[in-house]
Amino acid sequence: MPRKSTALVRYDRSRAVTPGELEARRVVKAKMTLVDEAERLHKTALEHSDPVKRDLYIKYNNADWDDEAIEGTVPDDRLLAAQIVREIAEGEKNKLVMGTKLRRLAQALNAARGRFHESTNQRRKARLDGPEPGAAISDDKFRGEGFTAKQPFTGQSDFTTWPMDERSDDAAA
Repeated sequence: MPRKSTALVRYDRSRAVTPGELEARRVVKAKMTLVDEAERLHKTALEHSDPVKRDLYIKYNNADWDDEAIEGTVPDDRLLAAQIVREIAEGEKNKLVMGTKLRRLAQALNAARGRFHESTNQRRKARLDGPEPGAAISDDKFRGEGFTAKQPFTGQSDFTTWPMDERSDDAAA
């Protein structure tokens, strides 16, 4: 008895398959997550047709430290950016984003910006590292003059006696 095929469509192997047919056969197992939607809406907000909303969204996302924030703190600015994204989602009738709490949407936007190496922590680290992205912080400024990274650590102190030992000798005399 011949084996039954589990395929829904019998394929004609004598001709080439078009991309449209492949797309029709495609089975998607995963749904779009909130971070995926936030990423798409982040791109949409950066290219928004209203220049006032676009510039405001960019200003809210540019602050890396609280003293640079528009509305007081960085989390406050991120919430206002998330509010702009929610307004865009309401215009698109996106139920996933419309039904999400504002704080959770702000966290999803930060995760989406992290995909572009633009999350708050990544931007802070890049600013501390210097002009070259991904460069390591130099230890020279923390160790004082004369220290070079090529000097091996010997495990010995620069002091012959500890400063506390000298103070205790003066107090005992």
